[in-house]
Amino acid sequence: MKNKLVMWDDLLLLDYIGDIEDRYIPEYDCFEYSDSVSLEICEVTDEDFSEEELEMLDSMPVGASRCKSIFTTRYNDDLVRQKNIYATYRKELSPLVEKLELDVEKFWYLSLFILDYCESIFYSGESFKTTALEQLFKLSNTIEQCQGEPMTLLFKSGKKKVELDSPKAISVIASLINELTEQLDQEYLNDDQEGKMIRKLRALLNQRERKEEADMISDSPIIAYFANMFLCFFDTQSQICSQRKKGVKHTKTEMELVSKLIYLTGLSTNENWNDIEFEYLKAFLKQYKDYRYPNNVSSVYPEFALD
Repeated sequence: MKNKLVMWDDLLLLDYIGDIEDRYIPEYDCFEYSDSVSLEICEVTDEDFSEEELEMLDSMPVGASRCKSIFTTRYNDDLVRQKNIYATYRKELSPLVEKLELDVEKFWYLSLFILDYCESIFYSGESFKTTALEQLFKLSNTIEQCQGEPMTLLFKSGKKKVELDSPKAISVIASLINELTEQLDQEYLNDDQEGKMIRKLRALLNQRERKEEADMISDSPIIAYFANMFLCFFDTQSQICSQRKKGVKHTKTEMELVSKLIYLTGLSTNENWNDIEFEYLKAFLKQYKDYRYPNNVSSVYPEFALD
């Protein structure tokens, strides 16, 4: 382990961060909000960044990213927790890492990054209300799921109230929302007048309002999120996938490594995480499989990557 990372010299050590970054921090034009509603494409200029961010972008070597640069800076400034567990990591976990045919040093930096990333979202991140487009998408999706059933849609403002109980009327609303979202997806890149109007409408519907207080959740769903980031990374590694038997989602080695990392990084002090049968991890993943995490944004890392 290095006490300090030099971006130009140590970039290869951050390779695994790049693999998971592609999954969790997508390219700007592929960025999506929750509920599968795409972010509007807009022009990004130097004015959108601080002087420090511009300096960082200009100094990044080929193959680097804002995410890797931020991690490197935080690592060098001792802002990344658990650097002191390296000796224990090498002694207890390196055999498991090597069994998965992974680079022990690269995986060490990946582990620190995933811990730092999770904490920056759920312990110090900011929460946002859902956008107008997200709410419309959720409404239309719910209406479509209830076709053939009795429906009621209520609008209320002050003392005024309108209630719709006609499934046909409610279904028309869903159809109009779907037509709108399709139009936004198909025409927002056009440079004509209509395209500009579509982009303005899309930007308006995608404006997000910050909540006064961040949504707090317990440690348990954070642990599940942490574990799933590692499992997602394993899915990017062909040599690990080839070790899995047919019908097996993850090998025992993968599960054991993740389970022990939860304990080693201090996310939990429960010694059940060291259980070689990793039943505790299985239960967590099952319990939080469909958990809806708050609409939080990292206080440190970007939501999307720029070319």
